[in-house]
Amino acid sequence: MRKLAILGLTLLFLASPAILAGEGELPEGQASAAISISGMTCGSCCMKVETAVAKLDGVVEVKADYEKNMATVVYETAKVDVAKIVNTINTETSFKAKADDEKSS
Repeated sequence: MRKLAILGLTLLFLASPAILAGEGELPEGQASAAISISGMTCGSCCMKVETAVAKLDGVVEVKADYEKNMATVVYETAKVDVAKIVNTINTETSFKAKADDEKSS
């Protein structure tokens, strides 16, 4: 049973980056948005963005990348939208964000 649990967690861990990279099919009711963010200079900056966005109800996953000046967010469309995510970054952090595009399933 323990091996099965470890296998399940491993598969979940491996699948998440594929979804964020746009390589996987999102479940119905979820969407992925690329958000441009200016002002991030290090991994700590990314953590600030990720922490602020992850607090929003409906955010499934968030990954910020300071080298690309962007964050990719997977979210539940019935609970949150891109405008609210962008607004959260702009008001809860010292960075400036704007939505690039939106992909939904």
